[in-house]
Amino acid sequence: MDPTSKPGLFVLVVLLAPALLAGLVLLGGDLVRRGQPLGWIGALGAGLAYLGGHFFALPAPPVFPPPSSDAAVYWTGAIALAAGIALGARARAAWASTAMVAIAATGAAAFVLRNFLGRMETPEVALVVGILLLASAASFAGVERTARAARGFVTPLVLWIATSSAAACQALTGSAKFAIYAALLSAVLGAAITVGFLRKQLDLARGFAAVIVVQHVALLAAGAYSGDLPKHAALLLALAPAASALVSEARATALGPRKTLLARAGLVAVVAGAALASSAYAYFANKSSSPYGY
Repeated sequence: MDPTSKPGLFVLVVLLAPALLAGLVLLGGDLVRRGQPLGWIGALGAGLAYLGGHFFALPAPPVFPPPSSDAAVYWTGAIALAAGIALGARARAAWASTAMVAIAATGAAAFVLRNFLGRMETPEVALVVGILLLASAASFAGVERTARAARGFVTPLVLWIATSSAAACQALTGSAKFAIYAALLSAVLGAAITVGFLRKQLDLARGFAAVIVVQHVALLAAGAYSGDLPKHAALLLALAPAASALVSEARATALGPRKTLLARAGLVAVVAGAALASSAYAYFANKSSSPYGY
């Protein structure tokens, strides 16, 4: 669907309708679970909503194997959904969940970057894969720790700060498609924030965050190599959700719920803000160096 020809319809179908779907699934799941972790239900709501919006954002139905990294990010959404459901279907040790998400996120990013990785030397490939593993593991571990410590809208809020900042960075650096897909993740998270605000006991642990983190990392990898997103900005955005876990349980008890929320959101915003500043600098530097001024 072309966003320029029918922008209102595009926003409705690609952003608002998926957000509504995610919100309804999360609300229904919380009513059934009654304060228990949503698990695979949360993953299903986030994954299906994202894939539905991404499908209608494409100019043509997706094909497999995808011809480019732009097309590959649709299929990484399916990887994210599968990883979230597998993780949420049963309880696992924290390290096992983190390892599963890190492997899924790295595999999704490698699938997007397969043409780029094929042209790299072995040490460079190892470096890229290692960074992806560590960044996605830190991101998911941080979010899951936050989800276990704070219910309601806190977890989707810290993820929303990261994904909305990623959308802004992708847009600033000229990657409009990836910016739209990051905005779609943000729309899904916006629905989760709304449900979490209404349902204070909403527990998004195990599953929901896995879907968001895997696709978030895949989109950042695509923007860094297929687009013009600065690689250090992509790394900061991948790590941003982990900053929420820097508030320890003891510190959270001392601060109280409201100040703890501000501290968690503020830490994520600082890291994401650094990525935004870097992307803005790259944008203005490229603009000033262009002979046409744009």
